[in-house]
Amino acid sequence: MVVAVMGTDRKTAGDALTDENGRYEITGLAPGAYAIGVSHDEHRSTYLRQWYGESFPSGTFVPPRFAVTLAAGERRRDADVALTRALAIEGVVLDPLGDPVTRVEVTVTRAAGGLAGVNSAHTDDRGAYRIYGLPPGRYRVCVRPSDWTFGDSPVLVRTCYPSAFGESYASDVMLASQDAAGIDIRLQLIGGRSLSGTVVDAGGSPADDAFVNVMPFDDSSRGGSARTQNGVFSVEPLAPGRYLVAASIGGFRAGDVDPPSREREMAYVPVDLTASDASLALTLAKGVTLAGTLTFEGHAPPRSARSRISVEARAFGELQPWPSLQPASAIVSDDFSFALPDLFGLPQQIALRGLPEGWVLKSTHYGERDITYAATDFTATPNASLQLVVTDRVASPSIEVVNERGENVPAAHGLAMPADPARWTMANVRIPQFPPTGAAAKLGAILPGKYLFVALSIDDFLALMRNPSRLPSVAGLATSVTLEPGDTRVVTLRVVPLPDK
Repeated sequence: MVVAVMGTDRKTAGDALTDENGRYEITGLAPGAYAIGVSHDEHRSTYLRQWYGESFPSGTFVPPRFAVTLAAGERRRDADVALTRALAIEGVVLDPLGDPVTRVEVTVTRAAGGLAGVNSAHTDDRGAYRIYGLPPGRYRVCVRPSDWTFGDSPVLVRTCYPSAFGESYASDVMLASQDAAGIDIRLQLIGGRSLSGTVVDAGGSPADDAFVNVMPFDDSSRGGSARTQNGVFSVEPLAPGRYLVAASIGGFRAGDVDPPSREREMAYVPVDLTASDASLALTLAKGVTLAGTLTFEGHAPPRSARSRISVEARAFGELQPWPSLQPASAIVSDDFSFALPDLFGLPQQIALRGLPEGWVLKSTHYGERDITYAATDFTATPNASLQLVVTDRVASPSIEVVNERGENVPAAHGLAMPADPARWTMANVRIPQFPPTGAAAKLGAILPGKYLFVALSIDDFLALMRNPSRLPSVAGLATSVTLEPGDTRVVTLRVVPLPDK
């Protein structure tokens, strides 16, 4: 193994090769802070790159921190590094008839998504592939046929293990301490999809030059867009799957220097293209402004502590990740009133930002309805108003994650979700402000009541954040806790595995 010592100037201060017992020694170092990295040479991949003092291997050449500080004349003898064995995923790619498919690219990505890297390989003459050098974790394995085209006749489409159209429907591949073999993928044969339809404006006239954006619910699929001609549009090719169609006209456009020629009008419609093409009739509507008031239960905090409170209407559920669906927001005025502008026909949930420490949103009423935990289309009854109640009668628990020996587990993340199954959505999950780093992590102010607490590995936690439909499976592994007002207990948890999908 190659051991290298890096100084804070990001330059190598010394290096050495380990002997047959894994021992190494690097001399001649000046006083200062250093990072110690251990890796194979460029021709081997049995173990993963590891930095001294870190819990997980790292694929980067930049150390996360400088964990060793040497004084003048000091000789450090305990700089031991525990390496993680590199793992592999292997299998065979088959066509719909069960014959091997050669020279197609197979990609492996972290199920958690985010900025995790992508590993890939091509199948050989037997349709076999092997992707190696992977750290432990949860993965998705997908194949994109080289003849990725659309037309009138059926074609092979991107398929994820074992035979899913997209990553949202794929099964997880878990790597723990051994390679994963037999991860065979059968490519799906299906025709390309098209979406067509008409768009009329709020006055009932065909909307010419309206923008139609087709956004996939599965973030591994491709979307599409078009502009209407005399109110007619067509978007193709599209992969089979579920999409949100957003049509709009008017309003400000990026790059425009002149005022908009007309007021913005929009429409949102979900569509399922899994089994067949679809045709839609979209009716645009102007945005509405939603007025409301904020009430403090008990004594309101000082004005200086409530000057930055704002109200947001956020896209709900699986719509949340799309940056094009930014929340509408409004500042709460000194008389506790607010007005949320430009709300369109989309399920949204009300949230507050900038509340003083120790205060939380207790209830949300829309007209006569309690919508505290419900997604609501606020254009349906635009004359109704919002009444928000916040309270400081809260609990403030913390979460610590330990192993079977009672030692803190820094590479894990805890969360709390309502015990009521009707509220199992990511919008209602409470997460510590910062991941645990060996000590209890504060959950922050939370309404009293019954909750389910659970701890997951970082990889599983990110996979859950990416796919909230897995929340019910997590609930079955959680610890039930009832919190009373003023409760500041520390909830101790052990890591549980996210059930396979």
